[in-house]
Amino acid sequence: MGRIGLDVGSTTLKVVCVDGAGEVLYHEYLRHNADVAGTLRAVFGRMAGEFAGVRVRMAVTGSAGMGICERSGLPFVQEVVAACRVVEQKYPEAASLVDIGGEDAKMIFFAPGRTPDIRMNGSCAGGTGAFIDQMAVLLGVDVGELAGLADRAMRLHPIASRCGVFSKTDVQNLLARGAKREDIAASIFHAVSVQVLTTLSRGYYLKPKVVLSGGPFFYIEPLRRAFAEAAGLDESAFVLPDCANAIPAWGAALSVGEEQPARTFSELEELLERSNAKIGERKEGLLPPLFESKEAYGAWRQSKEKYRLPTAALRTAGEGPCYLGIDSGSTTTKLVLLNARREIVFRLYCRNAGDPLGAVTGAFEQLMRACQEVDVSLNIGGSCVTGYGEDLVRKAFGLHMGMVETLAHYAGASYFAPDVSFILDIGGQDMKAAFIDNGTISRLEINEACSSGCGSFIETFATGLGQPVEEFASAACSARMPSDLGTRCTVFMNSRVKQSLREGASRDDISAGLGYSVVRNCLHKVLKIKDFSVLGERVMVQGGTMRNPAVCRAFEIETGRDVIITDAPELMGAFGAALIARRESRVHRWASRPLAEVARVAPHSCRDGLCRGCHNQCTVTTFRFENGERYYAGNKCERIFSNAGEGRKVGANMSEWKYIETFAPIDRIDKEGVVLNEGEVGQIRASTSVLADGEGRKFAAERGSKAGVIGIPRVLGMYEHYPFWSTLFEGCGFGVELSAESSMRLGEMGAHTVMSDNICFPAKLAHGHVLDLAKRGVDRIFLPFVVHEEGGLDGADNSFNCPVVSGYSEVLRSTLGRAVERRIPLDAPSISFRDVELLERQCWRYVYGLRGEMAIPSRRVFRSVFSRAVARQNGWAGKLKEKNLAVAKGAIDDGRLLIMLASRPYHTDPLIQQKVGQIISEFGVDVVTEDLVRDTVLEKGLSESIHQWAYTNRIVAAARWAADAGDNVHYVQITSFGCGPDAYVVDEAMEVLQRAGKTATVL
Repeated sequence: MGRIGLDVGSTTLKVVCVDGAGEVLYHEYLRHNADVAGTLRAVFGRMAGEFAGVRVRMAVTGSAGMGICERSGLPFVQEVVAACRVVEQKYPEAASLVDIGGEDAKMIFFAPGRTPDIRMNGSCAGGTGAFIDQMAVLLGVDVGELAGLADRAMRLHPIASRCGVFSKTDVQNLLARGAKREDIAASIFHAVSVQVLTTLSRGYYLKPKVVLSGGPFFYIEPLRRAFAEAAGLDESAFVLPDCANAIPAWGAALSVGEEQPARTFSELEELLERSNAKIGERKEGLLPPLFESKEAYGAWRQSKEKYRLPTAALRTAGEGPCYLGIDSGSTTTKLVLLNARREIVFRLYCRNAGDPLGAVTGAFEQLMRACQEVDVSLNIGGSCVTGYGEDLVRKAFGLHMGMVETLAHYAGASYFAPDVSFILDIGGQDMKAAFIDNGTISRLEINEACSSGCGSFIETFATGLGQPVEEFASAACSARMPSDLGTRCTVFMNSRVKQSLREGASRDDISAGLGYSVVRNCLHKVLKIKDFSVLGERVMVQGGTMRNPAVCRAFEIETGRDVIITDAPELMGAFGAALIARRESRVHRWASRPLAEVARVAPHSCRDGLCRGCHNQCTVTTFRFENGERYYAGNKCERIFSNAGEGRKVGANMSEWKYIETFAPIDRIDKEGVVLNEGEVGQIRASTSVLADGEGRKFAAERGSKAGVIGIPRVLGMYEHYPFWSTLFEGCGFGVELSAESSMRLGEMGAHTVMSDNICFPAKLAHGHVLDLAKRGVDRIFLPFVVHEEGGLDGADNSFNCPVVSGYSEVLRSTLGRAVERRIPLDAPSISFRDVELLERQCWRYVYGLRGEMAIPSRRVFRSVFSRAVARQNGWAGKLKEKNLAVAKGAIDDGRLLIMLASRPYHTDPLIQQKVGQIISEFGVDVVTEDLVRDTVLEKGLSESIHQWAYTNRIVAAARWAADAGDNVHYVQITSFGCGPDAYVVDEAMEVLQRAGKTATVL
């Protein structure tokens, strides 16, 4: 008599049969494509032939298994519990289990006499099998071929694995740079491994033996190797069971008790058939049908046919100059050719397979063949390229111009509706929305950190349910009871899909529900629209995703608008680019060129090199074309390698100036006031080895063997108070060691100790900085609990720090204990900068508490040092304001464009900021920071907010300054994903700018 475990997941079904000793006799793993009942019948049929006449007991696990148990009466085992059962019974020597599934990941730690410690991924599906599938599709291979590519890799590239949006951008960038596909494949597996470790280990280290579970580990050997390397273990530390792809099913089989009745396979099949009959009509979680009937759907399709792209035969193009538009997107390439009458004579839509130049070359070859077939010769009077590959394609083919996507899409929309008020473009992995006022784009929104609601998102679901995306989209239009699947991340929506499948929803209902989800995510999560009147009455939808009639119709139902959509919404960017080329050719009077000349890509060479302009040390790929053009890829900035050409003027960048000034050495501050030229910026590194003058230096010389070194991490509030603390401690005779400048390597060093995946990136980075100090061998690490900042702005309600800035030292203290080999104290005294007298007492209490371990100064010496530290802090703040005011005045007086770059102090970190300030200044634009409004009055005005956070008070004041300044002053705000206070501060800043007729750019 055997025992069977059945694991029914959202996309796969696993079954394991064990004998009395728990050894596996049979196991199977297959996709059910939403047909669980049919798949089970097939499996039981095969098992009945394998075990003829055998009676078995069965338990069920898995996300879709609970519904089966509720209807059939079979026992249910939670899948994590089932996995633990396997380890405890079959691998008692194991210290942990790591499982990567299709859409989730788990890490379980075992210790004798203790309950297993279970960790699971939460709000993001990054680092799972679904992520690997998406990356394989992006490279145009299946997962098996992806593994084969990784086996031949020579190097790794940094790839973000948290979300498909970021990872696809990284992969596309690498492909555009000519990176080897083998290296990209290996980098994908490395990224998955790092993601799993950093999000699930949370302060623990994996120790042998480690049991690996899940389909990705079972089928992909390069993933196992990458995970072992990322975990710092050799492959002998891991155990891969023969049925690692079905561990929960095995655990369910081991969990079957003797009290369960034994049944034949035919009896089990009959039981499950009866349970399926119990699925009643769903009454909850339903949405209105997209169409009431087939007739209604047909009438709707007919109503949309009035907006058709103008077309003509290709032979008519020989009558005059033609105009070329190319949209080189992240996953697809679109080409449109217009004749002199603005009619499309040729159009093409194709996947670029990660090779934008190859895709455009292939498109030109098809165009040339089409011309030969009708015996016509074409001359190109104007050409324009837009999209992701704009610069590369323009230089490679010598095209006349490039144009940002937004304006290209607007040009296409205005052809059909000159009075268009709103444009929504949903592509494969991005979403753009433009609000138009009086023919001008007044507001632009794009999706930030989540790809749900984009084309690849729907394509992934269609693939998971075993249906081509075209059929999946059409099926939605006949759904009677669309499922309410929620919005936002794939993880949450997958949960709703599982629930719907469990309740008997059809694929039609799920497809229709996804149409609603795409639209709701766009309207409520990305655009945050509360009143649809802001869309206006003339709404146009564009992008390949809008070819899905369910998405288009759901948008109409949700907004109450009759939208404009053409017969080829995916071509609107290329069509707009062609219209722009036609318009600009008449302005610039470009000379026409034969198509054969335009279509010939300039021979080129690629060479990788290391940029040593700063600590990022980017790997820069240089494309050298025989037509004399050069294109640089991989550089995070254009200070050294620029695609803008020679002779460009660079504007002032006060964000970078502030970063350098904050961490400059004391002797340089005292003697030179920290006025750095551009050459020095890339060379100077923060150092605090020089002691302050006067009594502090005299005391330091006498400190002898009890001299101590205090480590200060370059994180969070230290970007506001490092001048004070470095002056204070060195004046007291202590050595001060500053952590290294931020880098991805430093971030990864501490990533596994981060306890919350949703904490902001600046906080996550703090773990690496503390570990860096620990490796340097400092005696103590100092990160105070700063409750209040200086009073700052008059009119503010308070000057609190946010809880993360003030209290994160406690988190670091609790999570890094095991990581720091020597027990180095992490000191976090309570500090308030709002009251100078209180601050002096608090600082003396801390310094006095170090007696016995370090030589400390007398109280008299301390008072003198403290006064100097306060003076330096005030001088630093005053100098920042003075310098910002001078830059702003110069730009405003001269009528030059000026950007207020508002952020928190730690956003000046080049890694956190991603050099936004430098990128803006390289356009010749001056950049000032929110330090310009230090010590000003915060007028509450129309605001209903309580202004109690010091940093955000400054941001709001900066927004009001930008709103009141001239038309040449604009506002850009940097925010970290997961920042709590910014949930309202961003909205308030946007409202302030809108009232002044300006827009706020939020990055």
